[in-house]
Amino acid sequence: MAKNFSQTIDIQLVEDLAKKSGFVQRSSKLSVRDFLEMLMFGNLQSAGASLNDFCAYLSEEQGFSISKQGIDERFNKEAVDFLKSLLSTELEKKIQVNLSSSDGQHFNSLRVKDFTRWNLLANCSTKYKGYGGNQGVSAAMVSIQYEYDLLTGKIIDLSVNSGTRNDHKDSMELKENINKNDLVIRDLGYISRSFIENVIKKEAYFLNRLPPQLGVYQVKDKQRTVNFKDIVQTMNRKKIDHLDQEVLVGDKQYHRCRMIVTKVPDHIYSKRMALAKRRAKDKGYSVSNEYKSRARLNVYLTNVDNKKMSTQMVVKLYKARWQVELIFKVWKSLGKVNALSKMKVERFECQLMAKLIWLVTNWKMFFVVNSWMYSTSQNNMCSLWKFFKQTLRKPLLLRDMLWRNASIEKWLYSTFQKANQNLRLERKKGKTPFYDIFNQFQLLT
Repeated sequence: MAKNFSQTIDIQLVEDLAKKSGFVQRSSKLSVRDFLEMLMFGNLQSAGASLNDFCAYLSEEQGFSISKQGIDERFNKEAVDFLKSLLSTELEKKIQVNLSSSDGQHFNSLRVKDFTRWNLLANCSTKYKGYGGNQGVSAAMVSIQYEYDLLTGKIIDLSVNSGTRNDHKDSMELKENINKNDLVIRDLGYISRSFIENVIKKEAYFLNRLPPQLGVYQVKDKQRTVNFKDIVQTMNRKKIDHLDQEVLVGDKQYHRCRMIVTKVPDHIYSKRMALAKRRAKDKGYSVSNEYKSRARLNVYLTNVDNKKMSTQMVVKLYKARWQVELIFKVWKSLGKVNALSKMKVERFECQLMAKLIWLVTNWKMFFVVNSWMYSTSQNNMCSLWKFFKQTLRKPLLLRDMLWRNASIEKWLYSTFQKANQNLRLERKKGKTPFYDIFNQFQLLT
């Protein structure tokens, strides 16, 4: 397990990337290693580290003084390019562990993707455009797209963009990175007819909710769309809580898919209708009868046939997408990636990239611990939240392992020794823990 960390953020690679990007052109009082260490570890304990905080870190931890102006001058385009290249390099490194013990007979990967975004100060609007003009919405906004494989922990996409970049555009621009037998789980915004056709063309699989704008047609009559009012009435009449049937998706060329329909509790329906009526009132239209029927249902669409995945498993596995939401919660609440303070845009980018590098490095460590805990007991996984809280309690331990010859093996031993007691993912009332979902998925792969 220690070999997963032995080449993490190799200092020679750091220096080579810094020279290639133009960030290092001659010797400087603030070396590239000091600069990277300052950003990664001098920026963890506050919502947004100031230049004075960085000066204090370098004085206390590295033993030399530098002015705030001297640090500020290092935040430039070349620094941003250097940190982006380092982040990209770290993303390409594979973790030599795998949660799945199967040979991937049906699915090579279990890919989940989502995005998070937040407002920035207006001076960042030239590079990170927002929806300025609406009440409470900034002219500057940043969006991060994140996709990873639940089986291997490999990060497939981690990209920083303007807040106005929509999911559909992202989905189509990155369509070529889908491979045969991948199982792709995404939110509504990524899904379109073109996306579905591309996944099928790649001999891969998709599992997602049915977007309102995507028409589905009856197998026996391509001209007739599925009537959700009839489906609700059928389910009520037969007193069933789910329905699994074949439908057609497409325009001139149709594709057979499975549509799985489940009824939602009354309080969820009421919440959906209240939101829909509020939006309709703001825009001057009324809620359609079609929407009222669909609001009573969760509708899933997949091209995985029922011999490979049961109706119940489709519904459960879609919940795995919420693992990304948990990651975003860790990023914001513990990693403080969305911390706001007034600074020039290059400094913002450098601090964001450094935090992402810190998060990615710790993610690799988390996944190794998680895989070990799961391998020892299939009813046991590591809590992402607990792991990162523990990491922040000793924030300089990672630094010492990376660059100050602290023992990685000693850290692993102490972490594993107490993992079951301190880091275990707990079963919560009314919620299905991820290891229950994953155990059932194991039987499919």
